[in-house]
Amino acid sequence: MCGIESKPFRLSISPSLKRVDGGRFETVGGKFYIIGEFFSTNLNASVFCNDIEYKSFVENSTTISFDIIIPGPNDLLCNYSFDNGKNSSNFKIEYPLPFVEKTSTITTNGGILTIYGKNFYNVSSIIVEVDNQLLCKEIKFIDLTSLSCKLPPIEESEQSSVFNQKLLLNRTTQFSKKLLLNVTFDSKTWSGYIFQFSKDEIQNSNSEKSSNETKGGSKEKKKKGGVLSSKKKKDMKKNSINNNNNNNNNNNNNNNNNNNNNNNNNNNNNNNNNNNNNNDKVESTPETIV
Repeated sequence: MCGIESKPFRLSISPSLKRVDGGRFETVGGKFYIIGEFFSTNLNASVFCNDIEYKSFVENSTTISFDIIIPGPNDLLCNYSFDNGKNSSNFKIEYPLPFVEKTSTITTNGGILTIYGKNFYNVSSIIVEVDNQLLCKEIKFIDLTSLSCKLPPIEESEQSSVFNQKLLLNRTTQFSKKLLLNVTFDSKTWSGYIFQFSKDEIQNSNSEKSSNETKGGSKEKKKKGGVLSSKKKKDMKKNSINNNNNNNNNNNNNNNNNNNNNNNNNNNNNNNNNNNNNNDKVESTPETIV
């Protein structure tokens, strides 16, 4: 009724929570938000991750934020407490997957491979693998968007499978078939057909190999048909000396045979002379008359 004074009363406005938002966490961390209403600067709210407390910042009457600087890539389970523990629950921080945009090209002889992308993690366990068989070694984290490693050459036993099935030539400067690349940072992995071996450099390498084989064949032919080795020269000289000695011995034997023939002829002549003398004696002997 008008003019009648009402009884006093107290209006209590309490903060209320509507939702929580993990926001967008990057590789090095991110922000966590509590969304509600009737927030004040003296509102007690906190977040715990790995037993570490992260203090709140009241941005306005509807938003409280937390800076959680924890590098990935392993996801975390954290806990938030709001309004002196009246609201408390767990939430999960999920880190983004790595993404590879491009790589450098190298020959099948191996070399330094550089990988470019985003959401790379600076962790001790990084694995880079090409075609599920070539493991990159000496991996170096450059920054959040690039890393490098040393790719070994393709072994002879692996060339048939890689070359015959996957490295199909085209008119570009690279092989048309892209190979599978796996990049793993602890629990986060990116996989995609993005890596290519350089075609021109492989052709040059094969040309050099053919050239070397041709040179090697020419040297072998030259060695066989043209220039003689020192060992062969010595053997030929030794054989020549032996042949000369044999020829000299044969000549001496021939001379001895000739001398023997001459002696035989002389003996025959002497025998003939003796026979003639005997005949003369017979003719001159007088007959005996009885």
